[in-house]
Amino acid sequence: MALHDPETQLPTEALFLDRLEQAIHLARRRQNGVALLTLPLLEKPAGINAVRTLAERLAARLRASDSVTSLDGRAFLVLLSEVEDRAAAWAVAEELLLTVRQPKPTEAGTPPPAFSEDYTLTVFPEDGETATALWRHMQGEVS
Repeated sequence: MALHDPETQLPTEALFLDRLEQAIHLARRRQNGVALLTLPLLEKPAGINAVRTLAERLAARLRASDSVTSLDGRAFLVLLSEVEDRAAAWAVAEELLLTVRQPKPTEAGTPPPAFSEDYTLTVFPEDGETATALWRHMQGEVS
């Protein structure tokens, strides 16, 4: 089974969920949090290179323990490990949005990607105790 999408080189959903589970195990041990951040795009980027470029820009602003993947090019999903609380995760979300909304100097004349303001943040342990529970909460399947 492939662990990375061959076109974007981003983690597959299976690898991303495994990273989420590992982050939750570590968070339990260290008594801190984990956050899932969904950054939906208003429109799907034109081409795989655009998706890859956006993912690289997001990943460049993350720590090595964090992760990013694409949800069919319609949204990005970011795993923030070892977060203090929801407020700290929101601060990272705002920083990430500022980063990707700014055109790079080499992209002069290219409009920055249009992200929806409907981004979501799901935090362990408040919103769920397991990777599956967090995944469902993130997708609006709160039980």
